[in-house]
Amino acid sequence: MKKVTLLFLLAVTLLFGFNQEDYDRLIKSGTCQNCDLSGADLSNMDLSMSELQNANLKGANLYNSNLFEADLSGANLENAMFWKADLSFSLLNKVHAGGVNLKGANLTNAVLSDGNFTRSISWKANFSNAKIDKCDFSLSELGDAVFDENDLRNSIFDEAILWKAHFKNVKLTKKQCKHAKEEEAIIESEASCEE
Repeated sequence: MKKVTLLFLLAVTLLFGFNQEDYDRLIKSGTCQNCDLSGADLSNMDLSMSELQNANLKGANLYNSNLFEADLSGANLENAMFWKADLSFSLLNKVHAGGVNLKGANLTNAVLSDGNFTRSISWKANFSNAKIDKCDFSLSELGDAVFDENDLRNSIFDEAILWKAHFKNVKLTKKQCKHAKEEEAIIESEASCEE
């Protein structure tokens, strides 16, 4: 009977993932570096200015949460839900965010560098004035997203859906411009398409 109980507890831990002590520490202090919050429900929470460097948030639910000025550098955000979340002024350096849902998220003035956002879903996300450098958005859904005031030349958008995405005062490569135009993106005259 002990073996069955132990196996059940192990299966539950693996299924739900997150560490309850880490979760409690985040709620209490707003700091949870290197912690395991995979699969945790953090929806509708005020996590502004939280320190979540290198945290495991894989599959976590952060729907409509406030992450203003949060530091998520190095975090695992794979398949996490940030739908309608406020990530303005947040740090998203070197994140692993394949399949992340940023639908309707506010990423204005956020810093995104060296990040993997492949297959992300970012319909209507606002990336205005974000500092985006060396990020991979390949195969992502970026329809209706706003990329105003950005230098995107060092980032990758291969096979991304850019339908009706908005680009104003941006720097793009000719290849990126061509792809965006094929996707009926809105590229205003201030945008520059460079080699």
